[in-house]
Amino acid sequence: MTDSELPQIGIDVSHPSATSPTGTPSVAAMVASMDCKLAQWPAELRVQTGLARQGGGNEMTSLNLKGMLMEQLRRWTGTRKMLPDNVLVFRDGISEGQYKKSLEEELPRLREACERGRELGYATPSGKPLKITFIVCAKRHHTHFYKPTDKPDQV
Repeated sequence: MTDSELPQIGIDVSHPSATSPTGTPSVAAMVASMDCKLAQWPAELRVQTGLARQGGGNEMTSLNLKGMLMEQLRRWTGTRKMLPDNVLVFRDGISEGQYKKSLEEELPRLREACERGRELGYATPSGKPLKITFIVCAKRHHTHFYKPTDKPDQV
């Protein structure tokens, strides 16, 4: 494994809209890069029932998150026979009010999955515990990359 190999992981949950039929599940998704060229991104999906509609409630169940990352790490170690030293996690789809909950509930599940990899006999190149950089992606902002215009046919 080279120093440039840093798995990048993306996590999001898609919730049903307010007009979706009662009982429509949420879908949790995780993708992870498998090579330094960022050419392979296998996905893990879980259907989650019982989550609240947008605007509140649980975002992702801890069991799903841990299991999803364990599967991604299994793929990663399949060709390398070792864990990476670091992983970069991008977490999308949570509001500012959920940041603390995400750090208190989701980040520990990610750490547990990494520790489980070590328990299964996989080490990092450095021999130290795997480090996680956890980045929350906020997209509800008012930044524009163009000058608004009154004319609908111009941007």
